[in-house]
Amino acid sequence: MPRNLTAADRSTLIRLASTLPVGSEERKAILAGLAAEGLLSDKQASRPPLDKEQIAEIEKEGWPDMMSQAEASDWAVNTIRQAWRERGMVGKPEQMMREEFDRIRKGNLDYLKYLRVSRAGSKFRIDRAMRRAIYIQYLAKNKKVKSELWRRLR
Repeated sequence: MPRNLTAADRSTLIRLASTLPVGSEERKAILAGLAAEGLLSDKQASRPPLDKEQIAEIEKEGWPDMMSQAEASDWAVNTIRQAWRERGMVGKPEQMMREEFDRIRKGNLDYLKYLRVSRAGSKFRIDRAMRRAIYIQYLAKNKKVKSELWRRLR
């Protein structure tokens, strides 16, 4: 017999997911199940797939595999587009991402420097969460997969 989740069940699952490593399959499964049932707030459902240590490792060594690169890219693009629509921003998000990618490339910025860099001269107003998504998308576009198997298949 199916059972509806109570608030206590929901809280327990969220607490359990928060103890698991970011990006782990178990954590993704729990959060995806809660999101599918509409039991997560937008803030909880849209947490980034990578933490700052994982981002630093990708900056140095590249992506561990194609799947994590694709998942991170999908999350970043969806987050950027959703924020763009919610704010009713004029123009195309691709133009803003090009401007931000140029800023990262020209300034030779790593993740933490990019979050701190001045936004003077930009016509786009973006918050820290959107900047995180932009940087993850930048990594997905510009860093290669470090897997030897993938390199041999190309």
